[in-house]
Amino acid sequence: KMDRPEWATVNPINGEIYVTLTNNSNRGKDYPTDAANPRNYTDLYAGTKEQKGNVNGHIIRFREADDKTTAETFKWDIYLFGAEASMASNINLSGLTDNNDFSSPDGMW
Repeated sequence: KMDRPEWATVNPINGEIYVTLTNNSNRGKDYPTDAANPRNYTDLYAGTKEQKGNVNGHIIRFREADDKTTAETFKWDIYLFGAEASMASNINLSGLTDNNDFSSPDGMW
């Protein structure tokens, strides 16, 4: 049900966990949007090929709820949405620019 999880990594300084969700062409068709997978839109690849779903992917961040190593619950948020800088604000939700736009996040270190 997630938008194709690829990699996960842990920030060695604060213990936050990041998971890349590459994309999901079935978001909105076979799988409805939800809090962790909130986007369903149409994008034109190279100006001609129509792509639907969560085309550009996103990154989710997890952290222990009370910032202790004994925590039994966690908090999460969407750390960053992938998008081309030129996309409309309802797609480029993170306000990416030409200096930092990206699509389909994958490996992380």
